[in-house]
Amino acid sequence: MKSQAGCAPLIALLLTLVAPGAFGATVYVAAAASLQGPLEKIAADFAQEDHDNQIILSFAGSAQLERQILAGTGTDIFFAADPTNLQSLQQANVIEQQVEVLSNQLVLIGAKGDSRVLRAPPDLAKRQVKRIAVGDAAVPVGNYARDYLQRLKLYERLQGKIVGVDNVRAVFSMVAKGAAQAGFVYLTDYQQSPGDVRLIAAIPADQHRPIIYPLVLLRRAAKSPQAQKVFAYLHAPKALATFTKFGFIIRR
Repeated sequence: MKSQAGCAPLIALLLTLVAPGAFGATVYVAAAASLQGPLEKIAADFAQEDHDNQIILSFAGSAQLERQILAGTGTDIFFAADPTNLQSLQQANVIEQQVEVLSNQLVLIGAKGDSRVLRAPPDLAKRQVKRIAVGDAAVPVGNYARDYLQRLKLYERLQGKIVGVDNVRAVFSMVAKGAAQAGFVYLTDYQQSPGDVRLIAAIPADQHRPIIYPLVLLRRAAKSPQAQKVFAYLHAPKALATFTKFGFIIRR
């Protein structure tokens, strides 16, 4: 019977002949909370096509994810909901590649049953409206909403009513539970659960700064063929078709 020790040099030789990363890898994608629905579907599609590599998703507010990346968490790809969330990452020189893939539409939603009081955005100033859920200053949907309210010359008048929250799904949840009478979310969030809230108004795109979702390959993953493959997959035609099904707008 051959000694196993005699096989060691052969195994070592074979390992050196295998290209780095050939055994597959886990690619970590951090994404804005509003992207959860389509990205989970896209990751499932990827798993059906690629049995060697795995996508691990995490979702939160873009600003929170930005801070985590700067703190050195093991993120390979970042899908933000606002280019401003990339400024500190650019300054830290941690971005390898960036594409602006998606857009969305800002909408005002209301709690069910308040239709007589809240029929249009100017109604937010009515005394009967006590609480309006808006993303915090660092949350993209909150910034888009504040820009709109300032252009409408309502923002200062609503200061005492605005309740800040840390991501768009939290805004939707507050309104759905009746903890706020109204809130600003993306159209895609409303379309995922239209029976839970009431759509008051879709905000025209020219009444706030452009909504842009940048997709970023981080420098730590620049030499990873698996991360590069996932990065390309996330803005390939099949993935873009999925985003469209979830109501996102493809930037041309």
